Amino acid sequence: MSLWSRLFGRFYAAHQANAAQDPLSEGLHRWNEATRALLGNESNRQFVRDALDRLEHAGLRVSSTLNREIIAVRILRDFANFFEGDDLAVAFANKQEALAKNSFDLLVFLHLAGETDAFYAFDDFDALKADLPSFRALDDDAIETILDDHSCPIFENADIITIVNEHDPGTFLEEKIRQLESLACSDFVIQSVVETTTANRLLGEVTLDDGSSETFEIEHSKRADLTPLFNAMNDLVAHLGKGAFTVVLTGTSEDLIAVYLRPAEQFQFDQWAKQQSYSDGSSPFFRLDSRSKRSLGSS
Repeated sequence: MSLWSRLFGRFYAAHQANAAQDPLSEGLHRWNEATRALLGNESNRQFVRDALDRLEHAGLRVSSTLNREIIAVRILRDFANFFEGDDLAVAFANKQEALAKNSFDLLVFLHLAGETDAFYAFDDFDALKADLPSFRALDDDAIETILDDHSCPIFENADIITIVNEHDPGTFLEEKIRQLESLACSDFVIQSVVETTTANRLLGEVTLDDGSSETFEIEHSKRADLTPLFNAMNDLVAHLGKGAFTVVLTGTSEDLIAVYLRPAEQFQFDQWAKQQSYSDGSSPFFRLDSRSKRSLGSS
């Protein structure tokens, strides 16, 4: 299930009909109808393209192997789960729909930072080939493979980090730290991660290939506060001067989004972040600081 589904539920299931009276086939039919309405309006595609441009300007790096037009289709298909209408720009300007009370760029970012089921039961290959001339020579199986690739997180330097610890002993901290290492795109190399378990704490030691290291500890619980881990990682790589991690809260108790930003990207990201909020006016962006007592667990 995508992050959007966990945050907002399904539009048709939650707002339009009783699940017992709305079989899966009917739900898919209505989703496809809503999708056609959104995709049939070229202004929606441009609205999404503009948002994607703003995300890139904010320092979020889209994988160069992905097709931007397919990304736009992905976003609009997912919006069709929650939105009734054919003009996103008008809806978000008027803020009458519940979903439209959130910042549009923020919703797009949340969607693209995780996996999606937007191409579930996709069968409109002719329409996709009409939109994308490069697809016309491909068979349906080849297109399905491409759509699978475009259903994964699209950013090189941002990804959803699951905070639920149901791991085998000694594996939780290394998994999280290796995820962070991958977001840095070779700006640093982790030599080793050591995890020690006590009755109620997980003790971690991270060492870079240059020999520098940091230690930290977090609660040994199913949903741990990862603030000490993130602060330790930022302290560990600070001397390299290449970048640092920031955190975006997703509004769920299961995960968060980690973003790695290089110095030139940090300012642009901060400026963009100031303009983003959830429908209740809250900001999802958490400023990491090892000198502060603030924690992700209390945000």
